[in-house]
Amino acid sequence: IKRIRDVIPLATFTGLRMRTLFELLLGTGMRLSEALSCERSQFEYDVDEIEIVGKGGKRRVVFLSQGVLLWVKKFVARRDDDHPALFVTTGIPRRWQRYDISKYFIELRRKAQIEKPLTPHLLRHTFCTNLLHHGADITFIRELAGHQDIQTTAKYYLGVDRQSLKKVVRDC
Repeated sequence: IKRIRDVIPLATFTGLRMRTLFELLLGTGMRLSEALSCERSQFEYDVDEIEIVGKGGKRRVVFLSQGVLLWVKKFVARRDDDHPALFVTTGIPRRWQRYDISKYFIELRRKAQIEKPLTPHLLRHTFCTNLLHHGADITFIRELAGHQDIQTTAKYYLGVDRQSLKKVVRDC
């Protein structure tokens, strides 16, 4: 995460936009489509949560840390257009689309010298994994991730790694 943050150029509009998207995905566990559908107006007031429309048109609340809000405010302050979308393209502003994003993640991966794939969805998994490693109950992770079925959450986040097994043996 640090290596990725370090290679995002904050002096440019595109760099600030990417850092804001990166922090929003990592800090909320949103799907890329959910983040790209956000409106500027959702962030206009001092809010610490917003309602989004998730997969299948299902509404859910996501919680915003002060860090995420800081990046959103920096990005919105940098904009000089009146397009309602939070994330817009350069030039004539239009809503940033998911097909616009992959080249940016490929470039981030290359610049940060990361060997494994880097995708927006990996940031969602990182968010959920961090919750799990900090003691969050799987039912809370399910709700925060917007999974309809607890089995989906369990499939991704209840795998047992070697370090966890070693800790159990050591502690017990």
